[in-house]
Amino acid sequence: MLTQQRDLSVRRLCEANTPLTAAEIGRIERLANSLPLFAELAQADVFIDCPTRNPDIAIVVAEANPPAGRSLYLAPVVGELALRENEPGVLETLSTGRPTPGRRGVTQEGRPVRQSVVPVRSDDGRTIGALIMEQDISEQLKQEAQVGLLSETTERLTETLLSMAMKVQTLPSLLQEGLLILDPEGRVSYANQTTLRFLQDLGGPDDPVGRAVTELPLGYLAGDLAESKVISRELQAACASFQLRAIPMVYQQKAVGQIILLRDITEIRVKEKELMIKSVVIKEIHHRVKNNLQTIASLLRLQARRIENPELRRIFGESINRIASIATVHEALSKGGIELVDLRQVTADILRLIRGGMLHPDRAIAIEIRGERLIIRSDKATSVALIMNEVVQNAIDHAFAGMESGWIEVALAEEGDVIQVTVTDNGVGLPAEFNSQASGHLGLQIVRTLVEHDLKGTLEICTTARGGTEVAIRFPRTEGETRYAGSDLALGRG
Repeated sequence: MLTQQRDLSVRRLCEANTPLTAAEIGRIERLANSLPLFAELAQADVFIDCPTRNPDIAIVVAEANPPAGRSLYLAPVVGELALRENEPGVLETLSTGRPTPGRRGVTQEGRPVRQSVVPVRSDDGRTIGALIMEQDISEQLKQEAQVGLLSETTERLTETLLSMAMKVQTLPSLLQEGLLILDPEGRVSYANQTTLRFLQDLGGPDDPVGRAVTELPLGYLAGDLAESKVISRELQAACASFQLRAIPMVYQQKAVGQIILLRDITEIRVKEKELMIKSVVIKEIHHRVKNNLQTIASLLRLQARRIENPELRRIFGESINRIASIATVHEALSKGGIELVDLRQVTADILRLIRGGMLHPDRAIAIEIRGERLIIRSDKATSVALIMNEVVQNAIDHAFAGMESGWIEVALAEEGDVIQVTVTDNGVGLPAEFNSQASGHLGLQIVRTLVEHDLKGTLEICTTARGGTEVAIRFPRTEGETRYAGSDLALGRG
C-alpha cells in the first residue's frame, strides 16, 4: 500500500514505495541532482517517476521546474502518484523499457500535457525509473476540438475532394503547405508539388502516388492513422524540420481516407535555436560580470587588511558590501531569468552575506525575511539590493548599541500596484534630533537617491511603538512583475 510521506527525499520515497534496491536508488538520486540543469536547458518541467509495486501506478520522486516562472504547476508534485489512465506514456516506458516520445497525459493538477519519456536503467539494464519532460498542449486540444466540430459539415466536401483526387492527376497547388491524400487502404492518391519537395528532404521517393504510407518517411504513423484521429507530429531531417498534421476523412460515419498536411518550420526552429544561444550568452555575460565584481571586492578586502585606521577600514567594508550586493543580482541573472529575478532570493543572499561578514561576534542578532516571493525587473533588483545592504548594515552597526541581542525583520509585500519593502529592528530607536531629509550620512543619501530616482518610490523612516526603527520603501510595480506565495525564511543568529 502506498503511503503519504512527510520526508519527500528521493531515498525515503523510493524505500517506502518502490521495489528498488539501495544501489538503484543511489542511481536515481544522482540523476535527480541534474534535473535543474535539464529543466533550464529544455525550458520545461522535468520529473523522475519510479515504479511502485502496483504495475498501474508510479510515484514522482524528483522534479525540477524551468526558471522565470514558466512551470505548468502551481505546487510541487514530488510524492504524488502517476496513474496509467492519466499518464500512459510513463507507465508504458516503465513496463517496456522503451522511450515514449510525444505521448499525451494529464498532470496531477488536471492539465493536459505532451510527455516525452525515456527510461532510466540500472547497471544491469533493468528499468528503474522514467525521466519525463512535459509541455502544455491546452491550445492544441482547443484547436482539435474545433476541427471535430467542423467534421460533420465537411463530410460531403470530403466525398467531392476524394472523387477529384481519384479522377484528376493534378490539383492547383495553392497551398504553401504540403498536401497528401490517402485512400482507405492507406495509399497515397494525391501529393502536391510542395509535398514532393518535402519528402525528398526527408529521404522519400520522388513520386509517392500509389505507394503505401508505410513506404514513406512517415511510415511510423501508420498505426496512429489506423485509429482515425487527428494527429500532430514534428519530423526532423538532416537540415530541416516539418510539422505534420493528419486529419481523418469521414463520410457517413465511415473512414474513407486521410488528409496529411506538411509545413516547413525549419526557419522557426532556427530562430528558436538562435534565441536560446543568445539567452545562454547573456547569462554567461552576467556570470562574468559577477566574477569581475567579486574579484574587485576581493582586491579591496586585501587592501583593507593593510589599513590600520578603523574608520578607513569601515569605509572599505561598506564599499565592498555594495559591490557584493550588485554581484548578487548578476549571479541571480546568470542562473535564472534574463530580465526578471526573485527579489526574495536576492534579499536572502544579501542578508547571508552581511551576516557572514559583518555581524558583531559578541551579539546574537537574528535576521528574518517575511512575506511574499516578488518577481521584479533586474534593474530594480539592483537598486533594491543596494538599498537592502545599506539599511540592514546600518541597523547592525547602530541599532543595538549596548544590547547583547536583537532582531532584524525584512518584510516583502505587494499591495495593488505598489511593492513595499520594510526593514524593522527592535534596537534603541532613532535619536530625538534625527531628520532623514537633513541627514548627511552617505548611506542614507545613497538609499534616498536610489528610492526616489531609480525606483520612483518613497522612503519613510520612523521609530516603532516598541522603540525600534522601521524603514519602509514603496515603489510602483510595472507590467510583467508578479508574485508567488512563499513561507518565512529564517537566516539564523549571529
